[in-house]
Amino acid sequence: MKSFKSIQSVFCTVAFALLLTSATGVSAQKRTPASIKTHGRVDVIAGDFAKIHAGLGALLPFNNYFGMGGVAGFGFSENGASGRIDLYGRFSFDPFRRNSWEPYVGGGITNMFDASPEGTRSHLLLFFGMNGPKKGRFAPGFEVGIGDGLRLGMTLRTSK
Repeated sequence: MKSFKSIQSVFCTVAFALLLTSATGVSAQKRTPASIKTHGRVDVIAGDFAKIHAGLGALLPFNNYFGMGGVAGFGFSENGASGRIDLYGRFSFDPFRRNSWEPYVGGGITNMFDASPEGTRSHLLLFFGMNGPKKGRFAPGFEVGIGDGLRLGMTLRTSK
C-alpha cells in the first residue's frame, strides 16, 4: 500500500508540473508581465498529528486573477521534525485592490514529511484567504483551509 501512495504522490507532482509549464506558455502569449510574488507564512495544521510550520512561498501570476504557486514549510509535529511542500492554483476576487481586504480561494496538493507511521503522504489542499491592507511593500493576511487536516495560517506577502 505504501508504494501505491508513493506512486500517487509522484503522479500528482508530475501532473501539476505539466499544468504549470503549459499555463506558462499561454501566459507568455498574452504579453502580460509576470513578476513572481513571494511570501512568508506560519501555519498550524490540526490533522492526525498537530503541526506548526514556518514557510516560504512564491506565486507566478498568469493574469490579473489567477496564478500558480508553491510553499515549502518546515517545523515540528507531535512526532518531531516535520515539513511539507504545497503546490496550488489561486484565484483572486479583487486583484486590483478596490477594497482594503483582498479575498482569494485556492486548491492543489500538499505533500507532508514527518516521522509518522505513514511516512510521506499526499493530500488534497483547499483554502480561503484574505490579504489585508498594504503596509509599505507588504500585505499581511490569513488563510483557513484543509490539507492533512484543518489549517490556519498567517501570511506576509510582497505587494506592488
